Amino acid sequence: MNCIHCKRELPADYRVSYCPFCGRDLVDENASESLPTGLGSGIWPKFFIVLFAPAVFCFAAMALGLGDLAAIVGIFGSVAAGIVSARILMAKLEVTGFQRAVMHFFIAIVLCGLSIFVTAIGCGLGVTATGNHF
Repeated sequence: MNCIHCKRELPADYRVSYCPFCGRDLVDENASESLPTGLGSGIWPKFFIVLFAPAVFCFAAMALGLGDLAAIVGIFGSVAAGIVSARILMAKLEVTGFQRAVMHFFIAIVLCGLSIFVTAIGCGLGVTATGNHF
C-alpha cells in the first residue's frame, strides 16, 4: 500500500492512520471506509489463550504428578507467554518510535509477571485437586 499523498510505500501490515514519511492523514476524504486501527475484538481470544496456556498446562502436569515438567513449563512458558502476549497487543497499538519500544518492554514485563502469577495458581490448584506433589 502506498501513501495517497507522497506516494511512498508503507511498511507491510501498517495500521496507523497517518503516513510515517509525510505525516498526513492516510484516510482519503472521498473514500467510504477507513483503515482499521486500535484494538479489535479479534485479538482477545488469541491473547488470553496464549497468556493462560502455561497455567492450564501446569494444572494438568501437577494433576498427573509431573511436578518437574510443571516447574520448567511454569517458568519458561510463562515468560514466553508474556512476551508473545505483549507482541499481540503491540501489533495493534498505534505507537511508534522509542515510545513503542519502551511501552513494549513494560507491557511484556507486566504480562510475564501476570502469567507467572496465574501459572502458580494453576500449579497450586493441580496439587490441591489431586493431592500429587513433586
